[in-house]
Order: sequence, then C-alpha cells, then structure tokens
Amino acid sequence: MDQTESSERKAKTTKSRRETAVQGTNDNSIVSKCSMSGAGYFHDPFLKEFVAKNSKRAPLINRGYYVRATCIDQVLRQFLAKNQGSKKQIVSLGAGFDSAYFRLKSDKLLEDTAFFEIDFPEVTKRKHAIIESKSKLSDLLNLDEQKKKVVPPIELWTSDYCLLGVDLTQLNTLEAALRMCGADFDTPTLFLSECVMTYMTRRCSSALVKWAGETFLDAIFVMFEQINPDDAFGIFMQNHFHTIGSPLKCITAFPTMESQIKRFLDLGWQKCKCHDLNEMYRHALTAEERARIETLDPFDEYEEFNLKCAHYFVLLASTSSSITDYLFTSTSEDCSSAEAHPESGLITLTHTPLGKPGIKRFSHSSVLVADRYIMTSGGFGEVDGRHQRVQEISLTDTATMETQLIRCHSDEIQYSRMHHSAIMLSDGRMMLCGGRQSPFFLCTQLLVFDLHIHADSSSVCEGQGHRQSAALQEGTGDRTGGSNSAMQTNSNSGDHEKTNGVRNDEDDKVRNGTCTSSDVNSTVAEGASICDTTHSNPSVSENSTSSSSNNRPNRFNRTGSRDRQVLVTKAEELTNFEGGHVTCSVLKQSGDIPCPRWRHASALVNMKGSDCVFLHGGRTQKAEVLSDTYMLDVFAGVWTKVECSGDLPGALHSHCMLTWGEREAQRVVMVGGMDGDQCPQSSIFLLNPHCLTWQRLQVKGHFFPRYSHTCHIVGDKLVAVGGVNLHRQTPGVAILNLSTGQAQEFSFPSVSRNQMLMFHRHCSVILPDNRIVVLGGGGNCFSFGTHLNCTPVTVDIYKCLEAVP
Repeated sequence: MDQTESSERKAKTTKSRRETAVQGTNDNSIVSKCSMSGAGYFHDPFLKEFVAKNSKRAPLINRGYYVRATCIDQVLRQFLAKNQGSKKQIVSLGAGFDSAYFRLKSDKLLEDTAFFEIDFPEVTKRKHAIIESKSKLSDLLNLDEQKKKVVPPIELWTSDYCLLGVDLTQLNTLEAALRMCGADFDTPTLFLSECVMTYMTRRCSSALVKWAGETFLDAIFVMFEQINPDDAFGIFMQNHFHTIGSPLKCITAFPTMESQIKRFLDLGWQKCKCHDLNEMYRHALTAEERARIETLDPFDEYEEFNLKCAHYFVLLASTSSSITDYLFTSTSEDCSSAEAHPESGLITLTHTPLGKPGIKRFSHSSVLVADRYIMTSGGFGEVDGRHQRVQEISLTDTATMETQLIRCHSDEIQYSRMHHSAIMLSDGRMMLCGGRQSPFFLCTQLLVFDLHIHADSSSVCEGQGHRQSAALQEGTGDRTGGSNSAMQTNSNSGDHEKTNGVRNDEDDKVRNGTCTSSDVNSTVAEGASICDTTHSNPSVSENSTSSSSNNRPNRFNRTGSRDRQVLVTKAEELTNFEGGHVTCSVLKQSGDIPCPRWRHASALVNMKGSDCVFLHGGRTQKAEVLSDTYMLDVFAGVWTKVECSGDLPGALHSHCMLTWGEREAQRVVMVGGMDGDQCPQSSIFLLNPHCLTWQRLQVKGHFFPRYSHTCHIVGDKLVAVGGVNLHRQTPGVAILNLSTGQAQEFSFPSVSRNQMLMFHRHCSVILPDNRIVVLGGGGNCFSFGTHLNCTPVTVDIYKCLEAVP
C-alpha cells in the first residue's frame, strides 16, 4: 500500500467517524424530544415510534426541547396556512428521525404539499425500516402508492413524501435527486435545517445556503442553531460537542445573530430575521401557555434555561415572500430590552491556583465573619469527588484563601439546603433562613452558627459591642453526655413584659403579626424599638459534648441572670476543625411565621439596637412567586407580616436585599430579581424600615436586568455582581450611586477556557479593602453537563468605583 492510498483511507475513516458521531446526535435528540412529548409539553404521538426505549429527561431538557419544537412547529404551520389551496413543498435538511411529516399529515395539513426529508444514507435506511415496521407510521404514508422505480439515493417515495439518502455537501447529487422525485423549483418551498449546518464546515454550509436561494424561485429558509461561543456557557457547550466527536464547525465563523443575518443577505437572500429562544419563549407563546408549562415539571433551573435559550436561535430568510408575520410580530422589548455596551478593561480577576482546595458548589450562601473568615453553607456541589447536595460548612481564611470543610450531619437539623439566605447578625453569628432540599421538601428551620477560633480561646463573635440575641444565648449548665438530641421547649412564647411589669401593647401588635406602618411610627416615636423587648433573656441549654468546652466563654443576658424560657429547640456541637469549632442552634420561631420558601431575599436591619431581619418574596412548592414581606425580631424569635405602602416591588424571586445607611437614615435596598412572569428586573427599591414605605429609585445610565446575582454596598454605591437575564451578553458588574441614581455596567475580562467562571448561583463577600471574593457558582448546563466554578476568585472593582461619580 503506497503512502497516498494510506492517507486516503485514513481520511475516509476519519470522515466516517465524524459522520457517525453526528448521526449519534440524532439518536440523543429524538429521545429527548420523546421525553418532552411524554411529559405533556408538546403533543406529538409519533415521536415514540422512533425510540427503542423511552428515557425520562430532566425538566430543564424537557423545557429546552419544548421551545425548540414549538418554534419549528409554528413556522411550519404558518407556512402551510399562508399557502393553503396552492402547491407547496417542505425540504427538511438533515431530518434524522423527525416526525413533523406524520404529525402534520395526521392533522390534515399537508394537502397539496410535497414533503422531502434528506439525511445520510445510513440514517434514511434506518428510518425507512422503522416506518415499514410501525403501522401507525406506514398507514399515513399509503405505502401501496410507493413508486416502484426507487433507486439510490431515493430511499422511500410516495405521492407526497420522499426520503433521500444524500450527503448535504454533495449539492449536485442533491439537486438531481430532488428533480428525480418531482420537486418543483418554482413552487413555494420551505427549507428546514434544525441543528444540521452547524456540523458542516463554513464553506460547505454557506454553499448549501447559496444553492437553496439560487435554485428555488420562492423559498423560505428556517434554521435552528447555536450562537454566542465566547462566554462561559458557550465555551462549555462547545467543549461538550467536541467531546462527543461532533464539533460545532460554524459557530465561530458566525457567532452572533447579526453575523448570521449578514451571511444570508450576502449569499443572495432578500430578507432575513432572527430570534433567540428567550425572545421566542416570551413572545411566541401566550402567557397562558407559559403558565401551563410551569405546572408540568418541578422546575428550578431558570438560570440554565435562560442561558440555553440565549445560545440558540431561529432564523428565517426569504428569496421573495414577506417573513414579517412569521413567528411573532411583537416589538415589545420589556425585560429583554435593548442592550448597551458595558465598559471593559476595568475589572481584574485573581483565580485560586489550580489544584488548591476551594469551593465548588452553587445555590449556597456565604457570609464574612470578623472581616476575615468566610462561612459557606449548603448548596449543590462536589464533595469527596461526588456531585450532591452539600451538608458541610466551608470555612475560607481570606488571609490565605485556604478552605477547609467542617463536617456536619444530623437527622434532625436541616444543614443541607439550597437557595436559602444567610444573614450575618450583629453579634457575628450566621443565621440561615429558608431554602429547599428539593422542590418537594422545603426547609423550615432557622439555623444559627457560631464560629469559635481556638487561637485566642474565644469566639470571633465576641467583643463586638452588640447585644447577644436572647434566642441564641448559650447556657452554662453541665454537659452530661454525647447526644445531639434536641431540647424540648415550651411552644408558648408567654407574656412580653417591660422591666417595670407594665405590658407593652405595641409589642403585642408586633408579636401577633398585625404590624402596620402606623404602628411602627407610633412605637419608634415613643423611643422603643418594635423589634425590642426587655423581658428576661432566655438561654440555650445544650446537651452535647465539646472537646473545647472549657475554653468557651459562658454567655449571660444583660442583667447577668439566667432566663426562664428557652427559645432554641435544638443545639448541636459540630465536628471540630483545625483551629476551632462551630456550634449550630435551631432558633425557635413564633408569631406570623412565613410559609416555607426558597429563592427569597433577606437583610439585617438594626432597629434601636436590636437585630431585625426583613424578608421578601421567593418561590413556594406550588411554583408561586411571592410578594409578601416579613420581619423577624431575632432577639425574640418572633415573625411579623408587615403591610407596606408606596412603590411596592411585587412578586420576586432570586433578587437581592441589603442595608444602606445608619439609624433613622437606614434603608433596605432591593435589587433586581425575576417577577411572576419569569421576567428579569432592573428595578431598585428602597424600603424605609421605620415607616414601611417602598420607593422606586430612578436610575440614570445603564443597569441591566438581572437575577441570581449578588450585591454589596460601598459607601453610597451599590455593587451588583453577575446574574442572568434575557440578553445575549450576561451581566458583569454594575455600579450604581444610590444618592444620585447614576449607574454604569462593566464587563468581566474575557473567559479563560481553562478557568471558566459562570457568575450565577454564586455568592460573594466584600472585604474591608473593597475587594470582592466570589465563591462557587455555575449549574447544570442543559444536556451538556454540570459546571462548577473553581473558587474563591477575587474581583478587584477599584477602577469601576472610581468611574461612577
């Protein structure tokens, strides 16, 4: 065998291997479409005929394929309706096991229509065999009418259907086969390319586009493909297809919808328009249909769904006919408003060295303790090499960026949770609120963690000059065993009395959950905090052992006496870690306790020296998005549902709340989020916690809609980090001057393929020097796999802060 023959054989083998891999994408796709249809998203009883074994896909994949199927089906039906009563043709390029012909034929929509399906010969032979073996399919084809003189590349040919085994790069063969089957090049014709040309080279795919436009007099081209290859999701998507042997060959040549439109116009098509799938989901579907979709699967992957939809598009091009009315005609921009160009080059990222232990999880919560240690709880991530919900607490020392895990396991305490909120109390303890373990199991316990560092034999929570929460005080009783069992406590909160024995009527209103703005004003005017009581402070009585119990300082209430009422239901000593230990307590709750929720937001407010937590919104087990607001008196463990006035934020989830200002000027700031119609918001609201009035801030400049982001306050400036929206460019960092309303967007540096970062479902803390430390983030990237950020990552925003006056 000479060298030339060997090279030719090797080239053919490589080409065959690539073609086989591309054909494999058809097999995966049809299983996913079948799952989507079986779950009730899209009615197509013929898909299952092409699947040997049904497999149930994740809700995210079902929803993604639903949007794809609905878009294509709408275009096909619109084309058939516009040409009703006259001859027309549909040419499906790379059809695979698509069932569109059978679905439309059963709906009696293919009168005067010739339907051509084209794919590799191996695929068409398999499809022919399936059709002949399934009466549900063959009965619609009228195989008795099959043309007798069927020769390659014609695989199957009836009066209105033709299955051709042709390589789409062989245009002469393709044209000859179509002519042989009676295709009319002057008849209105729709070409359909559904994730096909992306696997072809730029030269071959563009030649196919040009051929279709020049050969057919009245043609419409419908293409469904991937875009946006350069952000983290786009790189992760490309890596997936490269790994399975089907690289996306055209995405870098035509990376945006604008470049695809230019491509078609340059190749001779007269009209062209594009929509990404976020636009399709919002505008091509009715609100009622979107509401129906929300009920089909337990769904909590909004970020990945919107990111997937931002990386796929539908293109329509025409040689002559108008395409304005296809898909949708709405020009509304609402939550996918016109994009501005963020300023670049001002943000610096510092990555954790590869191989160094860090935090790889998402949907968790993190807080900064004593200006040095970051405590991270919950989420979904990697533990001991496995992906799972995380129970362990991570402790990161910002001086060294070293992270260690603190093991915590309990059948009674809900350590494992996702999409909860973490609040740093004024005494330095971390409180966890809400969250879920699954969409069917929501967390109800308020957990409080107390970090102790052994280096100075004291807790980092001590000595900060704030009153200890009565519901969190530690007892000094003897530790008489190793059990972590819960203490049983009296469920009645008892009378709330002043030290002089006179009952406080205003306190009763708060504890009975009937607080209004007038009550707040009245209470504050009298010089008493609505969140403050002066009855004896209860203590936590722990029934667990600790190797360092002798070093722990006992805690007493302000009068130095012991409390007669315990407000903690459970207390547990966690496993020691190098350099210290952590205790966890379950806070007893009373009053108007909020319904269980996740994706809510909360913020700590100091009301006359007492810790109060304001909570707003979130999602429930029934997929409702909540608009309610609650206040928790941490000292007493009492919830109050508050009725606010002014510019109400409405129903939101995945938003941020934080505190700005001090004392009477203190405000709760609410940033972004996703509303009840699943539309990301750019709104900024300010709540006066004393009179319970919301005010919407008027923003000047650019502040993108976003949800699943994090926020911080630096002086009078709000810093928003990351998030997701419906734009095709994901948010970077936004700086907004809360005093003036002036805002500016800044983009993150270009994505490194070796250190990809997805800035959603992450957490971040701000250090005393105004550097931001990002922890975790990422998610399930559609069917491409799960990405977990390697963190901590430090974000230097100094230049951004200077750029916004």
